[in-house]
This record gives sequence, C-alpha cells and structure tokens, in this order.
Amino acid sequence: HEEVLPVCSPELLQGEHPLCPPGDLRHHKLIHDAFRIDWATWLQHAGVGDVDPKRGVRFDSATFAVEAAVHGEGVLLGRSALVSADLVAGRLVRPFDLALKSASRYYVVYRDGALRQKKIKAFRDWLFAEVAADWIGATRNG
Repeated sequence: HEEVLPVCSPELLQGEHPLCPPGDLRHHKLIHDAFRIDWATWLQHAGVGDVDPKRGVRFDSATFAVEAAVHGEGVLLGRSALVSADLVAGRLVRPFDLALKSASRYYVVYRDGALRQKKIKAFRDWLFAEVAADWIGATRNG
C-alpha cells in the first residue's frame, strides 16, 4: 500500500518558522502534484482549518514536485513510494506524524510458473527486498 505524508527539506525545520504543529504550514509554500489525495484532505484530517489548501505551487510531474521539496521550495504532500529514498538519504524529512493511506497499490505481475526461472525469482525477491528496505528506513528516519 501507499501512504501520503507531508515531507520537506530538513532546512525548513530550522528556518524562521519551523514546522512544529501542522498549523505552521500557514508560513510555508505548499507543493502540489496531481495525486487524488490533496492538501485539503490532509489538513482536514490534521484538524487544521486556517491554512489555504490551494495556495502554493503545482506540478504536473510528481518527480518535479519531489525535487522542489528536496531543494527547500516548500512542503510536499508526498507519496511514500516516491519519497522513501529521499527520506532514507536525509534529503527529506517528515515534519508531522500524520500519514493518510491511499487506495493506490503496486503489484508485481508474472505468469504462472515464472518463478521456476531463477532470474525471474531473483528479480522479484530483489525488488521486494528493496521496497521493504526503503519503507523500513523511511519510517525510521522520517
């Protein structure tokens, strides 16, 4: 499964308006991408009513939105699958604990019997291990 969570550059936590409670988002630019779960939904779940969920900058590409967050341009409502490596590497941090579960999921699809081929099984096992390592590291470091 995938989660959606606020992420930002570590430098934003040390600036003039460090992000302590979620209401501090009013002092920061919100970064948007084209995902279904948006800032309005997250802010509602966080109980924050005085932050305009539509302000900020919008990207059609989630990759560009992540890069903007890494470079300190604002706070992104990021998808766990797209931000976990940056969280593990310390390029992004989680300023708040609240994450929303998404209905999005990722699947590995292969034909029946394909796992009898060593290369298919090795690739599948490697892929699962990489995803697990990124996810565990992101939750520990975030």
